[in-house]
Formats: sequence, C-alpha cells, structure tokens
Amino acid sequence: MNKLTLVFISIFFLSVSFVSGQEKDTLSLKTFEDLSGLINKNFVENRELSKSLTNYYINKAQEESNASEEIRGLAKYIDICIKSRKFDEFKAEEDKMFALATTNELEEVLMENLYILAYSYFYQGLLGKSIEKHTKALELAQKYNKIELEGPILIQLGYIKSAIGDHKTSITYQKQALALYRNQGLDKSLNDTKNLKSEVRTLYYITRSYINSKLKDSAKVYINEAIELNELVNDSCLAKVLYRTKGEVNLLYGDFKKAISNFETSKTYCLPLTKGDSLIYSGSYGKAYIGLKRYKEAQNILQKGVDDYKVRPEEEGFMDDLYKLLAKAYKYTGNIEKSNFYFEKYINTTEEFNKIQDTVVGAFKQQELKAFEAELEDIISAYKDANVNVSVGFNRRFAPLALKMKKLLGVKLWCF
Repeated sequence: MNKLTLVFISIFFLSVSFVSGQEKDTLSLKTFEDLSGLINKNFVENRELSKSLTNYYINKAQEESNASEEIRGLAKYIDICIKSRKFDEFKAEEDKMFALATTNELEEVLMENLYILAYSYFYQGLLGKSIEKHTKALELAQKYNKIELEGPILIQLGYIKSAIGDHKTSITYQKQALALYRNQGLDKSLNDTKNLKSEVRTLYYITRSYINSKLKDSAKVYINEAIELNELVNDSCLAKVLYRTKGEVNLLYGDFKKAISNFETSKTYCLPLTKGDSLIYSGSYGKAYIGLKRYKEAQNILQKGVDDYKVRPEEEGFMDDLYKLLAKAYKYTGNIEKSNFYFEKYINTTEEFNKIQDTVVGAFKQQELKAFEAELEDIISAYKDANVNVSVGFNRRFAPLALKMKKLLGVKLWCF
C-alpha cells in the first residue's frame, strides 16, 4: 500500500471520528436545523461524513423521542443513498419512516419528505419511483389542503407527462397548479415574492409543454406572461431560463436570429453557467445555427457541449435530440463517418428513451390502478354498510337481442 493511500485512509478515519469522537460534545449543542445545515454542507465534499452526521441526527431524534425529526433524519439518509445511487441500502429506513408517520399521526411531515425524495429520484432518472413518491405526496397535500406543496407536485407530474409525450395531460396538470396559485387572490402590487415565483415557474412549465406540442402561439402567450411577471420578482435565475425558453419559441417560428439574441440575453443572468446549462445551450444554439445553415458553428458548439458535460450512462436516454442534431451538422459539413456515428447513437438513445417511457407509463397506470382499487373498496364498504342491492344500468340499444333484431329487420331500433 503506497504512502498516498495511507494518507487518504488516515484522513478518512479522522473525518469519521469527527462524529464519533471528541466532536460529539459540540454536536450535542447543535439544533436539528444546525445539523441539517452540516449534512447539506458536507454532502458534496464528503458523503460518508454527511451520512455519519445523518445517523447522529436520527439517534438524537430517537433519544429525544422526537418522531417528526426522526422522519426527517430518515428521509435525509434515504436522500443521500438515492443521490449516491445506492438503491438497495435504505429499505428498512423507508419502512420505518412510513411506520413512524402512521403511528404518530405525522402524515404532513411524511408528505414534505416524500416530495424531497420524489425530486431526488427524478434527478437520478428513476421516473417510475419519482411518480410513485410524487403521487403519494400529492394525495397527502390534497388531504391537508397544502397548496404550497400541491402546486409544485402537479407541475412536476405534468413535466414528466410532457417528457413521455402526453402533452395534453401535462398541460392539464400544470393549469391546475396555476389555478391554485391564482385562486389565492394574490395582490401583485404587494410583491408576494414566494407566490409570484411559483406562478412564474408554472407559466414556464406550461410554455415548455406547448413547445413540446409544437403549439407556438400558445407557447408565445405564456412565455411573454412569465417574463412580464418575473419583472416584479426580479429573479435572475428565472430570467435566464425564461429568455432561453423565449428563444426556443422563436425557433418554432423559424426566427433563428431572434432566437440567438434571446439566448445571448439569457446567458447574462444567474452566472456562472453550470455544465448542465452549457449542454442545454449547445442544443439551443445548434438548432438555430442549423436553421441558418451555419453547419460548422452548429457542429462545434454541439460537440463542445457533449464533450464538456460527460454524459452518464443513465442519462443517455435523454440525449436523442442532441445526437440527432450532431448527426445532421456533421452530415452537412461532409463528415459522413461522424454523422453515422451520432445517428447510430441517436437510434440507440431513442430505444433507451422508449424503455424509460414505457416505465413511466407503467408507473402512471399503476397509480391509476391503486386509485381505482381504493374507490372499489369504498363502494364495497358502502354496499355492506347499507345492506342493499347494487343496481347497474344497461343500455338496451346495445343488448345482443336488440342488435340481432335490428339486423334482421333492417331498420333503426330505439329502446327506451
């Protein structure tokens, strides 16, 4: 074992002893909010330390018989496992989280943490699991009339629906969220920043669904409304997303120069740009340059975006559009070998996306089946309690005998 490895191991065990040794006295003085801040702070740089702090958080909650904080601690532990892609390490913690919520009547605390986990699953590409957690959180949010959570969940479910091509349902979800915010009777002159931001985000997601549906006029109306409303909020990061989206609406109209202008405006907000931002911009600029027949520029910016981002295997299913654009750009610059390479990747990622799409559709159907089964149980229970017969209507026009009579007589037959 070399010296560098020994030094690394020594540092690792020193960091773990931070929780288990002399610092325990210091930690015992910290509130749950303080501990939460430490967990989040250490997550990027030292996940093992973050996990150790989370275990301390859970133990502290247990010692103080604080079921609410124990649920939050368990959710934090699960969240770390999900983000570390260790999906087989938290079943016991998840079961306990649900049991604590049921035993202690803490469904509202559970609801908040399910929402967090739903987002974590979403950003790891596990859309089926994300839908499952979102749906349960939505059920609880509606039960307890938590509009501040119901709105974002509807938006996210709508976003997932749009991603799998069900744009109509997506827009329905998102407009339900918009109605929730607007029915609160916000006075925009009071500049209620938090709620106004929620409304701006909802308008943005509706715009995205209309873009995906190729309904350019509706997309234009909603993005302009979102930009106008964001002027009251003055949120730089929202402005970045909104102007980039306005550029994508310009692409639908074939106004490629105006699209590039809006992309340039977008890049002046919420700096610095992340690698994810750069990847998205590469696709946006790539479409505009191809539209302007500036194929070399399209090729360069698309290739740089893909190379810099370093796509993970689980993200390949979402890269089909970029690979298709690269194939087109290389084709028009005469590099047939590269064009074929990226077109093949486009085909493969499309197949991968179809698998993701099937998983998501299956997850939505599973939730619908659960809802149907719950309704059926309610009907059976009501039937048993009432001790009466259940009558089921039947349209006689479509009864086998009626249809046969119609066929034999050769006339229209009306049954009332």
